[in-house]
Amino acid sequence: MTDFIVDTLSRTQFEQMIAGAHVLEDDGFSGKVLLSRQGKILKLFKAKRRCSSNLWDPYALRFARHAAMLRSRGITAPFVESVFNILESNYQIVVYTRLEGQTLRQKLQGEPILRRRRELLKCLARFVADLHARGILFSSLHFGNILVCPSKNWALIDVTDVKIYDRALNVWRRLRNFRHLSRYAEDRAWIDECPRSEFLKIYTASAPWNGLSRWIFSQRMLSDVL
Repeated sequence: MTDFIVDTLSRTQFEQMIAGAHVLEDDGFSGKVLLSRQGKILKLFKAKRRCSSNLWDPYALRFARHAAMLRSRGITAPFVESVFNILESNYQIVVYTRLEGQTLRQKLQGEPILRRRRELLKCLARFVADLHARGILFSSLHFGNILVCPSKNWALIDVTDVKIYDRALNVWRRLRNFRHLSRYAEDRAWIDECPRSEFLKIYTASAPWNGLSRWIFSQRMLSDVL
């Protein structure tokens, strides 16, 4: 596991760091993800509750640690350069190298050709199957957190909520993760466009299950998840 040293920024240093930065994602209160003038991604984390896991396992360090763990497993994820505490605030900031590409949601929205959209969704089925085979449970798995890179590689970008197991995920963890993947109606509609039966066929082809596990997964997927 990679250990990250947390440095400290004064309020003035922080303001200099974000000066002229472009807001990529806004949580409605302040810029949460910024692109700096130097081309770095600045991701801000704030403890929202006093009683929070952030007290003993800060979100910023969790993000940095999970990104390093995913990269060690062969999954493309942000390369974290620095983690900072910001004085006189309850913010932390992670600085990482920008990954080139578009989110899967952006890619599908901008693709007018049905055949190409279906190919993307088939690639998604293989990618999710590969994550699960590697023991990776990504709780924030959705079309906005999966990046399609110009190299045709796929990446995970908001990796705060990740659990990595020593073996492939079991049926129940896979079902749980598909509930995360299908939380948005727009994303479910694209899976239906694949169509859904083809998406599941591609995914389950790589699952090392016996007949009962495969049947349970398929039934639950069709009735409860997708």
